Amino acid sequence: ENLTIVDTYKRVATIKKPVRRIVSISIYNNEALRMFGELDKVVAIEDSTKKKDVFFPQGAEMPSIGGYPPNPEAIFEYQPDLLLGATSWTKELYDKLPGNTSVVGLDFTSKTPYSFAEETTKLGYILNRRDEAEDYLDSFLYKYINAIKAKTEGLADSEKPNVYVESSFGNYKAYGGNGSGAQTYIEMAGGVNIFQDSPLYFEADPEAVVTSNPDIIIKQLRDDVGYPANDFSIMSKSRDEILNRPELADVNAVKEGRVYIIDEGLSYGFSYPIAVAYMAKWLHPELFEDLDPKAMHQEFIDKYCPGLSFNVYSNGTFAHPPLSE
Repeated sequence: ENLTIVDTYKRVATIKKPVRRIVSISIYNNEALRMFGELDKVVAIEDSTKKKDVFFPQGAEMPSIGGYPPNPEAIFEYQPDLLLGATSWTKELYDKLPGNTSVVGLDFTSKTPYSFAEETTKLGYILNRRDEAEDYLDSFLYKYINAIKAKTEGLADSEKPNVYVESSFGNYKAYGGNGSGAQTYIEMAGGVNIFQDSPLYFEADPEAVVTSNPDIIIKQLRDDVGYPANDFSIMSKSRDEILNRPELADVNAVKEGRVYIIDEGLSYGFSYPIAVAYMAKWLHPELFEDLDPKAMHQEFIDKYCPGLSFNVYSNGTFAHPPLSE
């Protein structure tokens, strides 16, 4: 009747089962609930998921509790027995909801190779969907991540390209190490983050980028790309801007044209193995000739996104330039 877990915020949470009414305030938790076939229990979501109407069409008809910071009174109106969200939201609510509402924080952002799988398994226990959780982990996440790591783990340091990853927040807004998803993905894909000893997010000195001389530059974008967009002009302009930065003219990545743009949304949530696959192709094209990130993406949608009818071969802008170029 009761399940006790430690959530991602390292807080002990006890959930009374079965769960019947869920307020879910994270796109990634909503994604998991859809994959597990549990959306019928969701009584309200947050505004950010409703804005992702192409990727998450089910959200259009769901009530909303608003945006950040979360409003305890708005949540309480829906009388949930489970409040589910990322820790950035749920840590604001642990002591503000009545005791009969369980508050669980699960991030699903893959800051470490194992946290994502642990969170998936925990939610499977909470919702009595262990089989569905294991199917996704075994048939998709482990299947592809382990195949990639099998080819990159044995690489010598001299075979690993230096990589600079720039966030969507602006020029030289960089990803360091310290538990960043970018750090995890670069390591899996067989590269070295030029800022692996730097903070999670920070403003990089352009001269430090030049001095590190990255072999590959990856830029994340979040606006006007991904599922809602069919025009690659935004990605193309972003790539051209990097290629034309005067201070980067002599950097290997620019001289060799190894500058790539990726949809930030692809790097989080249950689709993240697809982002790792793109990086693996960019870092080691000779090792991953047979790896097809676009086919992976379509498989992910068809098997793990019920209710989403989307063809990645004719719609969306997820990575640029195309792998054939």
